[in-house]
Formats: sequence, C-alpha cells, structure tokens
Amino acid sequence: MLHLSKKILVLGAVFALAFAPLLGPAAVMAQNDSPSEENIFDNLSDDKVDKNSSDDNVMKNNKASGGGGLTNPLKADSLNELLVLVLDAIIDIGVVVVTLMIIYCGFLFVTAQGNPEAIGTARTALMWTIIGALILLGAKTIAMVISETVKTL
Repeated sequence: MLHLSKKILVLGAVFALAFAPLLGPAAVMAQNDSPSEENIFDNLSDDKVDKNSSDDNVMKNNKASGGGGLTNPLKADSLNELLVLVLDAIIDIGVVVVTLMIIYCGFLFVTAQGNPEAIGTARTALMWTIIGALILLGAKTIAMVISETVKTL
C-alpha cells in the first residue's frame, strides 16, 4: 500500500510541475492594464444603431461601399496561406504533446526501478516520442521546401 501511495504522490508532483507553468501566462495575459485600448462595449450605444434599417438595406449599403456582403473569417487569403496556418497549428499542438510525452517517459524510467521489462517499455515510449518529434520537424521542413519551390515557379 505504501508503494502505491508513493507512485500517486510522484505522479501528482509530475503533473503539477508540468501544468503549473501553463497557468501563469494565462493569468498575466488576462489583465487589461492598457488605458489606451478601446473597450469593445463602447461602440454598442443606442444612438449609433439605426433601428429603422432592415437587413436588406444593410446588405445594399455594404455592397455599395465596395464590400461583398461577406467577410473572410480566416486569416488566410489563399490556399497556401491556409495550409501554412493549419500546419503551424498542428505543430504547436504537437510540440506540447511531445513535451508531455518526454515528461511521461521520464516518469516511466523513474518508476521502472531497475525492472528490465519496465525499462524496455520506457525506452520504447521514448523512441516513439522522438520519432514523432522528428516527423513534426520533417513536416515543417518539407512544407517550407515545397512552398519555396512553388514560389520560384
């Protein structure tokens, strides 16, 4: 029973150390100290809203002013830019997963305590984690090479 509670204590400490740095930046970034930033609710006053305008008038005014009526919700204007954004998001998520897996592999090595079978499991997990990290790195490299090749054509 004592051995099991030590494992739970070590596992709790590993997770606390792994996730504690993630909570600090969120609390700091949530603060709004800049007085020069405009409050998003300042533009919602009743005198700025035309209550007599219908959706058709809004669409006509939008088209007359050069707007097509619809705005692009994506940051990308081309397929290439969209693929780059998607790949960057996948890589950002993958880096976090690889980091957590390396921590988990270290936990497996520590809890193996000289057991050859457990050490073999930890080595296999570490090997696949490194292979996954290399695939992430290779995906970004291949995407950059293809992008530069297409740009030169």
